[in-house]
Amino acid sequence: ERFTYRLVHVLVTGTESLKRGYAEHYRLPLAKILVMPNWIDLPASNSHPLSEDERRAILSGAGIHPRERVILFAHRLSRRKGAHHLASIGEALRGKNAVLLVLGDGPEREAVERELSERGLRQTVRCMGWVPQREVTRYMKAADMFVMPSEEEGFPHVLLECMAAKLPFVAFAVGGVREMVPRECEPYLSAAGDFPAFIQNMEALLRLSPGERQVLGARMREHVERYALHKVAGIFYGFITAR
Repeated sequence: ERFTYRLVHVLVTGTESLKRGYAEHYRLPLAKILVMPNWIDLPASNSHPLSEDERRAILSGAGIHPRERVILFAHRLSRRKGAHHLASIGEALRGKNAVLLVLGDGPEREAVERELSERGLRQTVRCMGWVPQREVTRYMKAADMFVMPSEEEGFPHVLLECMAAKLPFVAFAVGGVREMVPRECEPYLSAAGDFPAFIQNMEALLRLSPGERQVLGARMREHVERYALHKVAGIFYGFITAR
């Protein structure tokens, strides 16, 4: 990998902190690294909210009562994505009229499901397996919160999708996460590996009033506009024409 990075003319990464990290770790000159954020096709993301009937139908398909709060995890089930934390997240939700809905498959799935059974959490944590991306978007609109306990990330597209869907999230501040989100989301980011703080941030989000959630959602939607496809494409075009 180090050899490849030395061969390329330009390395493109998502944030200034990632740029500095690549330069230090791979001993690359900063001038060789350009910063371009990830992007989202906002019209295709379809930010219109679900009707109550649509939400009920989605949750019913997952065996969830419409009055239960839905915490969503949608990632590959790997340690890198924090799959080994899922049972503990479910434990924190026990008795709180909330369900952790897990979308995705991967090498940790068997271990996750075994731990859920051993800890009696199969009703609190529902594993749906892999679902198509268009269905992930619908689940995002039906959920109350998104969780991203990843141990490593770059510029995670899934958080762009959350912001487009006005879905509050809790995450570890790894990679470029802190730099890509609005200031209003920063209280719900915790240091990498600080799982007690992660759970506290979940509980804080669950305590938000409907009005507070609406304000936060509107701010996220406003912020994600800067990552619209046509704007980021302009940055990329500038890279090409400048060289």
